[in-house]
Amino acid sequence: MSDTYPTVKVAAVQAASVFLDREASTAKACELIKEAGSKDARIIVLPESFIPGHPVWFHLHPATSELSVKLSIDLFKNAVEVPNSKTVDDLCNAARTAGRLLACAPEMSRFERCKRMHKILEDAS
Repeated sequence: MSDTYPTVKVAAVQAASVFLDREASTAKACELIKEAGSKDARIIVLPESFIPGHPVWFHLHPATSELSVKLSIDLFKNAVEVPNSKTVDDLCNAARTAGRLLACAPEMSRFERCKRMHKILEDAS
């Protein structure tokens, strides 16, 4: 006797964000969530660092170059505070409205990463 499981439709979103623009990328993500939900996807997965974009320039330019520094500052300014931010609220509301599960990994601010790492280390000791 074998177990039977329902079919689950998953949307693996392959789309470009609005590079280094948190608000525009969030709006685009919300539209993509709505679209995937309307096509019966139960789980919607956005690309890693969709908001505000992946720091691909580190593969192309020295980290200390003028361009890399400028882009890194823009990345930092557009990073997402998790969990308390309008971006997170907007994404959660879009998924809730669509009645779907959402998986995403936005680029978090370094401050937020440091707080989380400190908490992990604190809890481990």
